[in-house]
Parts: sequence; C-alpha cells; structure tokens
Amino acid sequence: MPGKPKVCKVCGKSSIHAKGRCKTCYEWQRRHGNDRPEWRYNPKSRKCVVCGSPNPIAHKRCPACYVYWKQSGRDRSKALIERTELKKHGKKRCGRCGEVKSLSGFHHTITDSKGYQSECKDCQKEYGVQWRKENYVPSKPQQIVCDFCGKVFTASVAAPWSRFCSKYCSHRFWVENNIERRREHKENRRARKMSAFVAPVDRQEIFERDNWICGICGEPIDSQLEFPHPMSVTLDHIVPLAKNGTHEPENVQAAHFKCNCSKGSKVVGLSL
Repeated sequence: MPGKPKVCKVCGKSSIHAKGRCKTCYEWQRRHGNDRPEWRYNPKSRKCVVCGSPNPIAHKRCPACYVYWKQSGRDRSKALIERTELKKHGKKRCGRCGEVKSLSGFHHTITDSKGYQSECKDCQKEYGVQWRKENYVPSKPQQIVCDFCGKVFTASVAAPWSRFCSKYCSHRFWVENNIERRREHKENRRARKMSAFVAPVDRQEIFERDNWICGICGEPIDSQLEFPHPMSVTLDHIVPLAKNGTHEPENVQAAHFKCNCSKGSKVVGLSL
C-alpha cells in the first residue's frame, strides 16, 4: 500500500525537501535556528502588532495604526484603540465611572456638535449635586425698591433679582409701558371675533398718512391729547366690522374719539 503523502510539518505543503520540511521552511530553519512563524506562510494569520486586527498593510500595522504611526511617529495607545472600536458600535467609556454606555448617554461638546464629553450624563448630574452641596453659600436677603410703587421690600432668597413687591405691581408696570401693544391686541382680537380679515396695522403710520385729520368730521386732531379725552385720536373702521368690514390699512382712518363713538356702526365719513 502506498504510504501517506508526506507534508511539511511547518507550513503543510506537500513537497518535502529535508528533515520533514519543505525547501523554504528548511532554509529558514537552517539560517535562523527555528521554524518559520505562521504569519510568513499563512496570510490569514497576519495581525497588526499594535491593535491585533487582521491584514496589516505595511510595517506589520493595520491601515489605522500605520497612518497614525506615520503622522505622529508613535503607535496608538490602548485607550485610543478602545475608543475607536467602541465608537464604531455607537458606544463610549465614561471617564469617571468607567462603564461602557451608548453615545446617547453623553452630552455633546460645546465646540463640536459631533463630539461627546468624557463623562456620562449620570456622572455629571451626580457630580453637580455633590458640588452644589459642598459649595452652597446662602445668599442674604436684599432690600429692593419696587419699580412701580416705590415701596421698599425684602427680596426672596430664591429670587434676588425681583423688581416688584407684588404681582399686581408687576402687572400694572407692564400695562402702563405697553399701551400700544395692548390696544393693538384688543383691536385684532375684536376683528377676529367678528370673523373679519386681519392685517398688520401701524396706528402711527395711519395717523401720519391722514395728516392727523379726522376722517369723519374733517377737523384736525391734536396729537398731544390722550385717551379718554373726547378730541383724542382713535382708529376708525371706514366700513365697520359689524358691516363685514376688514381690519387692514385700507379700511381704517384717523378720527376723534367723540366722532368715532357717535358714528357707531354706520358707514359715513370722508372717502380716502
């Protein structure tokens, strides 16, 4: 019976040269005194000497390790290799607790929206609570003068920035400093309640367009008079909202307060 085919006991080739080795393995053993390493005859067994990934391209390094080595002159650290591998799978290791978590558990950096902070959200929250406990300094109550009524009051420790002694003063201060906004809001709301078309209307532009002349009686209007003076200026709808009029610059005119009240919902006055 024919014997079993002889193969090289190092690389597994079927050709035998001497001492149970093929010619290449025999020459290697004769020159170096040991057998050929596996990566010399088995390409699949070749690994990066830095990170251990298969198929190194040059200088026994994978593409990532080779590029880093060429640019910086040193090999990648284990921490950098781990960060790179975890990032491929959408994960990251927390620098405080050391746990591997998904990227959704980390805040983005301020300078780069694609980067992530080194500590996870839970650790940052825990550290913030602990820091506030250790560094808490109670603020002293402050004596503040109310911006509306002038009364001196003690501001709350929780709200040392308070400007008003009560909600009433805060509301009245806003009302007195936003008269035009409140008037415009009321006019728009009244028009919407009557299902009328509403467009932006600037009262001052309308009054200047009409040269401060009343559109109902034709007499001039004193711009210095304020509501509720009978001769103060108001905004009148030429076609009243009750008659399906619109709230837009083309359908409004300047009018005396007294004239506007006497007109009511009638369609009268000078044509623009």
